[in-house]
Amino acid sequence: CTQVHERPVQDYEQLLYVFLSRILKMQCFAIVFHGGDPFTNEALLLSLVKFCREKGFDGQLFVITCGKHLNAHIINFMSKYKVHPIIPFGGLARKTPISLRALTDVTRRLKQKGLNFTISVVMNNTDDTEIHDLIRNMSPDRILETVILNLGDKSNLRNVQGVLKKYMLKATANTFYHNRNFHPCLHGTLAVTVRGDLLPCPYMRSEVLGNIRDPEVIDIV
Repeated sequence: CTQVHERPVQDYEQLLYVFLSRILKMQCFAIVFHGGDPFTNEALLLSLVKFCREKGFDGQLFVITCGKHLNAHIINFMSKYKVHPIIPFGGLARKTPISLRALTDVTRRLKQKGLNFTISVVMNNTDDTEIHDLIRNMSPDRILETVILNLGDKSNLRNVQGVLKKYMLKATANTFYHNRNFHPCLHGTLAVTVRGDLLPCPYMRSEVLGNIRDPEVIDIV
């Protein structure tokens, strides 16, 4: 995160491999690497990905990345080790780390390698709905769409519903009562910070469940 300037503690990398080994034995479904952009520490990220696959992990490996570091070498690596990139894009009205033209080029090269990818896009209002079609033309495996609504404009909501009606979350009674007991975001997730702290979510930094220095931390959690 750009708001966190901590550096990894001295023995963090060694502990991380030990911790990952234990996690992989628990048959987790997916591992997500993010920061900041994990590719700014390319050597460590590629080593961790390779470690997971060599240990027999056949679940999903995700990397949240702005996309500008995805050169031919990295794309070939992701193809070999089946890594699924998630690329956030702030829409047409915002300054973003990657331009629409560069994003189009990167996604084209990902498709050429047969790599699935996800684009997370923010639309400020219905004026941004053209980005909806532009992103869809890139043929991502999944689009995560966030719409910022102007509540003072009732037509705005109707227009957004018209564009996104297939993708807007519909809550049934079963979904509601299930989510009362099992939070749809937190249930079954665990995050590890740069200091080795365990959190239920990367953004709940004050909710520390333990630290990977404790060899029994998983049993305790």
